[in-house]
Amino acid sequence: MGAGFAPAFRALREHTVVPIQACFIMAPDVEDLWRSLDLEFSELRQAILRADMGADDSLVLLKTEFDELPELEVDFPVSINLELMQGEVVNLIGAPWLTAHVAGRDFRVSAASFFQVNTVMAEELVRLVREALRPQSGQTLLDLYSGVGLFGLVLADEVGQVVAVEESVAAVADWRVNAAGLDNATVHEGAVEKVLPTLQGPAHLAVLDPPRAGCAPEALDALAALRPARIAYVSCDPATLARDAARLVNKGYRLRYVQPVDMFPQTWHIECVALFEAAATAVAPPGGRHGPPAKGGGEGQHERSTRSSNPRQSGQSGGRPRRSDR
Repeated sequence: MGAGFAPAFRALREHTVVPIQACFIMAPDVEDLWRSLDLEFSELRQAILRADMGADDSLVLLKTEFDELPELEVDFPVSINLELMQGEVVNLIGAPWLTAHVAGRDFRVSAASFFQVNTVMAEELVRLVREALRPQSGQTLLDLYSGVGLFGLVLADEVGQVVAVEESVAAVADWRVNAAGLDNATVHEGAVEKVLPTLQGPAHLAVLDPPRAGCAPEALDALAALRPARIAYVSCDPATLARDAARLVNKGYRLRYVQPVDMFPQTWHIECVALFEAAATAVAPPGGRHGPPAKGGGEGQHERSTRSSNPRQSGQSGGRPRRSDR
């Protein structure tokens, strides 16, 4: 990287960045990309790097002081994009996206779209959501805050229909590409709290992956009105999960368990997968314990341990961007 630029973390509860000398949890592919870049122009204020671990696919998102397009040259395969002051992303070199490989599917992820930073542990999230929902053929799955389709599209072959809702224009465009070949999946573009009240049932299952701010109250009310039997809530902030859990409980749901997932090793951030069941259908798991089935375990086996990952398997430098935080 050019002189004067260094890896950095986002300051706690702020949008400022704190430069560091070295990042010991940066994925090797991202570190290689970082060392390959030579960006020296005074208008550059931030560079966000993404790489699909184990694949020759990487993406750079530049943020500058002004909207003037820089002159760039590259001698290796890479996607380079510029985020303008108003938030629009302009592709400068290569394709305007990278391809992430998770749970046996390829996902196109544009520069402006959210995707899990740690793609290795994203597969663990998919596994936990599948175990929580126990999808069956003929059921309708709501995929709310769907992003590019990580959960709904992976589970599409196991249910009758997937109905996704996503607000990001870029993510919806990626979702449509990622859903190619599936005739039982549809996506609605718009805020969940506005789209969900317009949808007609039945809705048997739901998965939520909201931004750090959690769900709008109107979204939870509309979801509860559709009365899916099981809801898997994927959260990156235990505080907003607790707030939203209280609202769902007041609407007649029971919180069966919360499974922590160590998506961001050696940081205080934690991802959680929570299972809610409609009170009329809630049944205590075998053995009377509340928790997801152990990986590879048999009937009645459950585990509550925090999932962990290789500290160096983090697919993006810097802090974790969420849809509302980017």
